Amino acid sequence: MTGSLWRSRIALTVSLLLLATGCGGGNTTHTAAGRDAANSPPQLQSIDELRSVFNAASREPTLVVLVAPT
Repeated sequence: MTGSLWRSRIALTVSLLLLATGCGGGNTTHTAAGRDAANSPPQLQSIDELRSVFNAASREPTLVVLVAPT
């Protein structure tokens, strides 16, 4: 196996493991979106609103995805 192929397989495996650990595990119930305004995500207008909503849910698991063009 060439070095490039080996590194690609390792990167794919690590990515899949990270994705799997970030999904599920919560004790929340999900309802159909759009049925109730209380269940829909908030419409944020500024970065300050995003910051306050993010900090309010500090005990919830968070998935952060960084994407680079290289």
